[in-house]
Amino acid sequence: MKKLTLLLFLTSTTLFLSCGSDDNDPSIGIDETQITGEWKLEAFRLDNGQTFVESEGTRVLFSEFSSFGKDFNTIVTFSEDPQTFTSDGGYTTVLTNTVLGQETTTQEIPTPGFAASGEWIIENGNLILDVQGTEESFKISGLNSQTLLLEKALNESIPFSGFTQVSTGMTFFTFTKQ
Repeated sequence: MKKLTLLLFLTSTTLFLSCGSDDNDPSIGIDETQITGEWKLEAFRLDNGQTFVESEGTRVLFSEFSSFGKDFNTIVTFSEDPQTFTSDGGYTTVLTNTVLGQETTTQEIPTPGFAASGEWIIENGNLILDVQGTEESFKISGLNSQTLLLEKALNESIPFSGFTQVSTGMTFFTFTKQ
């Protein structure tokens, strides 16, 4: 349970530092000039979360989870010339977890330290962020003058002695322009 909590904490605090993109989706005609400015994180959720334990070619479902955010104070600012971004703030993650099909628990996890900066580009309907040489991509599912909607698949593997923990799910982020 502690390892899953740590994984979700790291996933939540590294909004811009995880997982890959889905380049098979067509561009939704993004007007990238609309992304510049200051955006406040208004909503976060993780759906269909599952954690598996893999060992010697066998994969066993360990837990199913979902989460959402509350008490947001996260701001992301996108500049155009040059194309850079900064972010700061945090929020509370509410995690609901069922381990081995047994008891379901819900806990609130403070998610502080949401700070990052780097460069950005929009390509093929994806927002690609570069933080100190590490590129991460988020599918833009909506962008207009007031709202930015991002999606990202969670697919994290953490090796341990003798087994690997694999967590999957889908994350969704909603930002409003300030």
